[in-house]
Amino acid sequence: MTADHDRSPSGAGGAAGAVAVSADGTEIAYERSGSGPAVVLVASAPADRSDTVKLAALLTEHFTVVDYDRRGRGASGDADAYAVDREIEDIAARVDQVGASENTSRFRLDPHVA
Repeated sequence: MTADHDRSPSGAGGAAGAVAVSADGTEIAYERSGSGPAVVLVASAPADRSDTVKLAALLTEHFTVVDYDRRGRGASGDADAYAVDREIEDIAARVDQVGASENTSRFRLDPHVA
């Protein structure tokens, strides 16, 4: 679906997480934790993954949780021009990353994006 690939974050300075490079070359920072069925957390429009860290901690006992910074937020990079299609590709890549099937994957975009 995308040309996403992972790498260690540059200059991580002890920060947990990794970086995926999206199809358009944008670096998307994320953390993966827990085990079980997959859950991909998507923070609200103005927020980064620090907004969902408490929820992620609660879910990791029963789920594989991917919590990521949306483009232009937190430790993720950004493209020159905003396109909602890139946001959707980023979510799809995170879903693919944890091996979630189409039948078990559900997500809702923040109204600021949709």
